[in-house]
Amino acid sequence: MYRARRTAAWLLSLLIACPPNVTVVSATQVARDTWSIAAVLRHQRRAPAESRLAIRTVTGAPTSVAANAEAMASPAAAEAATPPACANAIQCENELLGVGPAVWDLPGKDAGDLSIQGFATDISVNRGQQFDFKIKTDATDYRLDIFRLGYYSGLGARQIDSISKHLSTPEVQPDCDTDVETGLVDCGTWSVSASWFVPATAVSGIYLVKLVRADTNGASHMIFVVRDDTGHSDLLFQTSDTTWQAYNQYGGNSLYSGDPVGRAYKVSYNRPFLDRSDPDGGRQSWPLHAEYPMVRWLEANGYDVSYTTGVDTDRRGAELLEHKVFMSVGHDEYWSAAQRANVEAARDNLTTPVNLAFFSGNAMFWKTRWEDSPHPTPAVNPTAPTPYRTLVCYKETHANAKIDLDHEWTGTWRDVRPINPEGPHPENAVSGTIFMVNGERTDSIMVPAEFASARFWRHTSIATLLGDQVAVLPPGTLGYEWDEDLDNGFRPAGLQRLSSTTLDVTPQYLLDQGSNYGLGTATHSLTLYRAAGNALVFSAGTVQWSWGLDSVHDGGSEAPSADMRQSTVNLLADMGVTPDGATNGSTLFSGSVLDLRTFDFLAPTATITSPPSGQVLQVGDAVTISGTAGDVGGGTVASVEVSVDGATWHRATGTSNWTYDWIAAGEGSISIRSRAVDDSGNIQPTPSTVSITIARVCPCGVFTDSTVPPIAALDDPHATELGMRFSADVSGVVTSVRFYRGSGNTGTHVGSLWTNDGTLLAQATFNAETAPDGWQQVDFAAPVHVDAGVTYVVSYFAPNGHYSVGRPSETPSGPGFTAAVVNAPLRASADGFNGFGNGVYRYESDNGRGFPINTFGSTNYFVDVRFMADVAADSTAPFVTTKTPPAGAIGVSPFVHVSARFNEALRPETVNLGTLELHDSTGPIAATVSYLSATHTIELVPASRLADATTYTAVLHSGVTDLTGNPLASDVTWTFTTATPVVCPCSIWTPDTVPTFLINNAEDSRAVTEGVELGVRFRSDLDGSISAIRFYKNATDTSQHLVSLWDPAVSTVVPRATATSTPNVDTGWQEVHFTTPVSITANHTYVASYHTNVGRYPLNRTYFLPAFASSFTRAPLRALIDGEDGPNGAFDYATSAMPTQTFLQSNYWVDVVFETSVNHAP
Repeated sequence: MYRARRTAAWLLSLLIACPPNVTVVSATQVARDTWSIAAVLRHQRRAPAESRLAIRTVTGAPTSVAANAEAMASPAAAEAATPPACANAIQCENELLGVGPAVWDLPGKDAGDLSIQGFATDISVNRGQQFDFKIKTDATDYRLDIFRLGYYSGLGARQIDSISKHLSTPEVQPDCDTDVETGLVDCGTWSVSASWFVPATAVSGIYLVKLVRADTNGASHMIFVVRDDTGHSDLLFQTSDTTWQAYNQYGGNSLYSGDPVGRAYKVSYNRPFLDRSDPDGGRQSWPLHAEYPMVRWLEANGYDVSYTTGVDTDRRGAELLEHKVFMSVGHDEYWSAAQRANVEAARDNLTTPVNLAFFSGNAMFWKTRWEDSPHPTPAVNPTAPTPYRTLVCYKETHANAKIDLDHEWTGTWRDVRPINPEGPHPENAVSGTIFMVNGERTDSIMVPAEFASARFWRHTSIATLLGDQVAVLPPGTLGYEWDEDLDNGFRPAGLQRLSSTTLDVTPQYLLDQGSNYGLGTATHSLTLYRAAGNALVFSAGTVQWSWGLDSVHDGGSEAPSADMRQSTVNLLADMGVTPDGATNGSTLFSGSVLDLRTFDFLAPTATITSPPSGQVLQVGDAVTISGTAGDVGGGTVASVEVSVDGATWHRATGTSNWTYDWIAAGEGSISIRSRAVDDSGNIQPTPSTVSITIARVCPCGVFTDSTVPPIAALDDPHATELGMRFSADVSGVVTSVRFYRGSGNTGTHVGSLWTNDGTLLAQATFNAETAPDGWQQVDFAAPVHVDAGVTYVVSYFAPNGHYSVGRPSETPSGPGFTAAVVNAPLRASADGFNGFGNGVYRYESDNGRGFPINTFGSTNYFVDVRFMADVAADSTAPFVTTKTPPAGAIGVSPFVHVSARFNEALRPETVNLGTLELHDSTGPIAATVSYLSATHTIELVPASRLADATTYTAVLHSGVTDLTGNPLASDVTWTFTTATPVVCPCSIWTPDTVPTFLINNAEDSRAVTEGVELGVRFRSDLDGSISAIRFYKNATDTSQHLVSLWDPAVSTVVPRATATSTPNVDTGWQEVHFTTPVSITANHTYVASYHTNVGRYPLNRTYFLPAFASSFTRAPLRALIDGEDGPNGAFDYATSAMPTQTFLQSNYWVDVVFETSVNHAP
């Protein structure tokens, strides 16, 4: 009873506080209906959404301002002003009576009646401020019903006010301003039609105004945000209003359509919205598509949230610091420089760091700027231009040029081309993910078991996943557009992945800086990182994450996901936000559990095990950096990062055991670093380090073939000996002399090698020289040995001068030898080093031909050698970096290829049949052995299938050597065990195997119109029979299917057997049985297929490859590697003949049921 009285009093206080133009029920009526109001509240909390009651305002006489003041001053009013027993404004607000969509929404869920349209003169105001509305209509009687969006027991909105307009004649609005050069349409020319003073007690939120004609009931929406600038709510929800306007086509132009170039360069906030009637992005960007379900879920669970706009994040950046979490929600595509800078500053604030939650996709893709509208806002300043009303985005990335006359770039944030004067600033530097997949997509987020231990998934079914299990979240949660986690040099430190969904997204994959889309496979990941200031940053990387939280929204009605709800609760709790009043262990409205688990504050550690410190590699070597990682703070290792330059970090594959493939680059001493990240976001503070040496591939010189002198031919005709002092870091041999020849440098040239004091070591005459302007080379009759660290002189004789030079005093100038020129393992000494000049010459007219001893201005005459290090220079033994199968592996395919990958190149002649052996209990088995030079791998292929459930020993003998003759230090031995055969009936894939890459692929229109046959090539190790065909299908595929078994050796037209499925709406494996099982022969190739006329079928691209053979081998069955007895991943359009076409080794998820008994069906 007490609660009912308090609730009634709270309702009464709100009604009394209404402005004088609002119609209210009487206080007496409210008091009399106290019990019925309480009953309604109880009913609404218990009843299903579709049966809950909605209460609307009763018509009555308006209340005067004086009456309001008198009522509020009374003791009864003071008691009534006390809010009900709720913990924050959102909870109190959602205790009030809501109205359903039939009241607040538009029946067509579109832009509504075009004969009554309007807009607010600001996108947001604070509580206690005024909104002006400009409305264009030929109606004389209409009203403005004002609603606040929320949960309200599932009804979705509450009516706050209603303003009626009664005119004798229609109010005529002038034409909107238009600018033909930019496409700007600005309806700020219109007059103010109505105003609403926002009560000082109003609750921050997204508000809709429903404009309703009295004569036809035609209606449309206006939208705005009420802020609470001093509320200090936990959550600050930013709307995607910049994207609403970018897609808004009112007046004929948007940033996607119209003039002057098929799109506008500027769009105005002074326009009614038409987005909801635009199926090509506008509808998906409207707040009722992806923002509204987030609003409903937050408010249903009682979170302390207030609302702001993209405009406000730019103009009121300090506001962010009053909140614990900043939220970007929905399709948040357009960001200004100040908007981004304010968010980054809030994240990095050392005193009160603000966590960032990007429940959005395609966020921060286009860079924008703001201009004033020339039309004033009467409620603010009746004479001054209005700031923040014109959104500017020339999309200069599309233009391939800087066309915005303002100095500021307005193309994509990521554009790396010189046309972007600000340089690239990709969005993933802030959010962690970067847009790559264009709309419209309705995919499912997938979470493999490798992510099950992340604290993000605590208390979800995902936390229980094992092995190769994959959780599939609701269709549409990965859409309308989505992002990837790319290693583009801007990836935030410590970024971890929380899911992995790889899909063929052809033709929607972004191919360049932001303009063209086409063929591609993309991998989506939920990501999380802890910024330097300790703020957590989460990115869903999808527009429609909120679809997994609440099912009421435009575009679909899929049931919400308990796992997505729980993980969102977990994330916000880790960001320090819980619903007010909830405690650890509380069960929230949505059924989620509040777990305030203590953070793990101890950083994990990653250690490098290969390559070892001191290893010498050559440029271009394929290196597998590997190691281990662990966490002692109670969490799990979420990611390992590797750096080979000390500046940029790259994600490794694996966690507790990890690898990173690298092509050796650079020269000299290189430090390889690794660091681990745990699921709390802690980053290993001091990386583990190993130092290796990268040697340049020789023969080599001080200069490369691409080196060009500043002056190719000096205008000096004198016969001259020209030379360079140099030394080598390691001992070796000089095989040749080189020099750069320009035009006029003619005659017979002679190259020489000297000791530093002038003793001639070798000489050779150049012949068959190439055309001028290029490097010339002559080989000595025999290589000349040079010692490490000893200075030598190389020279050549130019009988007609016109030699190449580079010296500081010439124009064009060059550095010459003012400093040493180092190109390991060679170096040309600086002029004057150890008392010797460099850039030496000798005129024949002065002292005759001979050793050059003169210098002038540190000149470089571009003379060089070809050098090769001694074999003895590399004394490090090669070692194995990767064994396949791994040591101790169990369940190995009996068709495995055994291999050992080395850290460096090997001498192919040292690899033979005896280098790598495979033994069973009786001794070596028959096999072939080969060397794969591209990957430094020795591979053994057994002559026949290995036995099941058998332990094998691989022995790699030490006779193999690297290119310099260093042998493997000792034999390498490891064991593995083959898989135990499954009990049949059996299949290639288990019943719980789910297509891990794609469930709802892009619509294949040809399959819809013609039909498509999809199949798989397979073999069995044993004789037996096929009793059924299996295939994986989606809920969208409700048709009947014909399945077939084919023997390609007999007929590609007539199948061995067929059967027909029963239509259903299930998602998952379908099993269609033959009337009689069909016998098959061991080690013979067959094809299983099914026919469908539905264009959304499961597939995996690039699947049937040797590297993935274990994924499609399950003894005694195996699908064939593509190219083994024909291509695999087969399809054909139209007919139901055996499929023979292939594309990118695709797996269409067709399978069989095999039995070991043989039934001889015809």
